[in-house]
Amino acid sequence: MNNSTAKLSASERHIVDTYFEVLQPHCRTASVAEFRQARGQESPFASKMGGQFVGPPASAWPQSGDEYLEGVLQINIAELPWVPEPLQQFKLIQFFAAWKDWHGTATYENGPWFVSAYKNLDSLVPMERPFESLMESKYIQWKLAKHEIPSYPDNLGIVDEELEEDFHALDDWWLLLDEKYPTSNGTKIGGWPTSQQAGIPNGDTYVIQIDSICNWQWFADGVGFLSLDDSGEWDCFCDFH
Repeated sequence: MNNSTAKLSASERHIVDTYFEVLQPHCRTASVAEFRQARGQESPFASKMGGQFVGPPASAWPQSGDEYLEGVLQINIAELPWVPEPLQQFKLIQFFAAWKDWHGTATYENGPWFVSAYKNLDSLVPMERPFESLMESKYIQWKLAKHEIPSYPDNLGIVDEELEEDFHALDDWWLLLDEKYPTSNGTKIGGWPTSQQAGIPNGDTYVIQIDSICNWQWFADGVGFLSLDDSGEWDCFCDFH
């Protein structure tokens, strides 16, 4: 028994148990990023934010016009404890995006973005960045999250209004929810997208969430989302306050 539920009366516990019973079927699994510094010699294929990426031999760093795109995220699929079905066809995924220097932070405001998704790693080699990046490169270790629940607006209509009101009337209801169903607001693969405002388009094809971190940001500390539909088309959406 955790500290929050230990303080509940019998009637309050019934409300909590009923609320959680309704949410349980809507749980999703995610691979959640935890960031770390380099530990000696790292594989060039390792998952990371920023830093050196890999690509085909003699390939040019992605750019738009005269501007180089920032290498934001590289994901080694083999490192993930859980992989959404649409991503199981790949070995490595990279996300590049346009950026501007906003007070020393690499910032996406608008403009092009690019996803590289490789099904084979055999021919890939380390690529040198042709520009000085503002990002603070960090490696990623992934942890498994089995019980992510939807947030607004994906949670609308799941719990009936009366039960929702009863649950939110409890002291520390948000702690009860986070202890039972911790849902990451950060960089992750799968799970539920955590919108800062009114949800994301193409939510049914969402696969990757990218936080503002490692000296990278979406507008003003927003969140980026990547989706992949059945035809193999990628889409990118940025949500911010």
